[in-house]
Amino acid sequence: MALTDDEYLDILRHLQERLREFAPDVFENLSEITVDLPPNPQTRLIRYLGFVIRTFKTRSSDTYPYILDLLNNNIKTKEGNSIESIKISFTPEEAQLYGIDEFDLVNLPDDSAFLDDLITILNSIQEDESDKS
Repeated sequence: MALTDDEYLDILRHLQERLREFAPDVFENLSEITVDLPPNPQTRLIRYLGFVIRTFKTRSSDTYPYILDLLNNNIKTKEGNSIESIKISFTPEEAQLYGIDEFDLVNLPDDSAFLDDLITILNSIQEDESDKS
């Protein structure tokens, strides 16, 4: 069943409200993109969902093993050992701001269930769009 333009806009607003509440940094970054979205509500929601999915994929721990494999297949350490972790070391100012000296990417949140839900929603909307054509 096709959704109305108002329903697409309601979904978009709800997603933006949840992002503002639970991931304000993501919401802020995506706010800049929102002005460039097309006026058609369905296409607008599809593009926004795509941006959200790509953003969370880069921040989710489920990508960590893939990144390590990619690095180990293309980079060798001086000792010939494989890379076992990726840590970000902060400057003294950043360490004071974040309250930590370094961050191991293995500790990224696992957003895979959230991403699966977003992808399911996106696929449904895209199917709806193709049914209209």
